[in-house]
Amino acid sequence: MAAGWNHNLALRADGTVVAWGVNNSGQTNTPPNLTNVLAVTGGSAHSLALTGNGPPALTEPIRDPKWRDNHLTISLRTQSGRVYALEYQVSLADGRWTALPLVPGNGGTQILADPTAASAQRFYRVRQW
Repeated sequence: MAAGWNHNLALRADGTVVAWGVNNSGQTNTPPNLTNVLAVTGGSAHSLALTGNGPPALTEPIRDPKWRDNHLTISLRTQSGRVYALEYQVSLADGRWTALPLVPGNGGTQILADPTAASAQRFYRVRQW
């Protein structure tokens, strides 16, 4: 969520935006085809949306990370109806992420795993759809 001078913005889980409030400068006129939004912000007479490919990285805290015997596991609180993916890359300079198998949310804690973690030198993120 974000707030501007006289308006508010909400980023929906599906990557679309809802805006409401005073509309004297067009702040709440969201473009009809605005999708793949990753972040929103509002100013005095404007709204901004950052768009990109794919869903945003998850902001839910990762719990109980463990790495042993070339295997990484993490625990994550999930939502029913959502799907989660653990992704990794070996260098932050590399823009490509390797996705591991999808895990369905169940409204409780799920364990996401990387059974191919040959070294502890990987960078991870979790994505949610």
